[in-house]
Amino acid sequence: MIGESLLREVVDGERCMICLGCVAVCPVNALSFNRDEERVKLTGECIDCGLCTRICPAINFEKEKNPLGKYRRIVRARSTIRFSGSNDGGAVTALVITALEEGVVDEFIGVGGTPSTPKPVKIHNSKEAIEAAGSKYSPSLTLLLKPKGKIGVVYLPCTATALSRSLIKGWKKVELSIGLFCGGTFHRKELRKYLEKKGITGDIIKEKIAKGKYMAYLKHGNVEIPLKKLKKFRVEGCNYCPDYTCWHSDISAGSIGSPEGWTTLIVRSEKGETLLRKAVEKEYIEIGKATSEDITRIEKYALKKFNQA
Repeated sequence: MIGESLLREVVDGERCMICLGCVAVCPVNALSFNRDEERVKLTGECIDCGLCTRICPAINFEKEKNPLGKYRRIVRARSTIRFSGSNDGGAVTALVITALEEGVVDEFIGVGGTPSTPKPVKIHNSKEAIEAAGSKYSPSLTLLLKPKGKIGVVYLPCTATALSRSLIKGWKKVELSIGLFCGGTFHRKELRKYLEKKGITGDIIKEKIAKGKYMAYLKHGNVEIPLKKLKKFRVEGCNYCPDYTCWHSDISAGSIGSPEGWTTLIVRSEKGETLLRKAVEKEYIEIGKATSEDITRIEKYALKKFNQA
């Protein structure tokens, strides 16, 4: 069966990126994600449709010629909307609010909850966008199976690749995409155990990865840990992903290449260009020019991941 083949090659072969595209696309719900074991399992009867292998980013991940992918321009940006919980300059949240208010999309699919307990959510207004602010590295593709109107998504490179390969009718309703820079994600359960052994307990309110460190913000203090110490908790499949800046998106966003308090934005499409222009016109975002040194720094991180895969 194709489902069993996928599990052998990708999951057992430690190539799974946990995007959960296979779980979302299966028409008979034969695949499911076991949260305790943090792995995809075959829990139903596979009908050999082949959709799971068709969209899996771990199978034949096609590299762009440029580690940064195709783009129009790169800028630094920060939100003028004041709220807590955002990462870097809060530009992604401001872009989401702009798209909703301008009617570019009817709802956004993103990740809410906390980094400790992330969950996919649908965002319809500025209040919900602010509540979901901050990077939380968790899949959200399953919510795309019941779309209502024009859909926007905020996602990671692996999820973006899976979505770009999909032929499911509902998924074609995606109108706008915002991608997040990603150097790899962690097995949440194992990371939590490690933090607890270090005496770090309680819910993580916000987390970010920058300057070679994992940073966790808790109710009673903050923690910084060198990434090299957390390497063993990295999702194994991330080693096979060459995409750092989320090539398959209208705009990509991340902290690398911008000073503290700003977000780097890579504008990739006409839709992305229009959205950014509207956000600036509404005075939700202010932008600055990315210097050649900024771009070189982004390229350095992108090239490292590009070459590892």
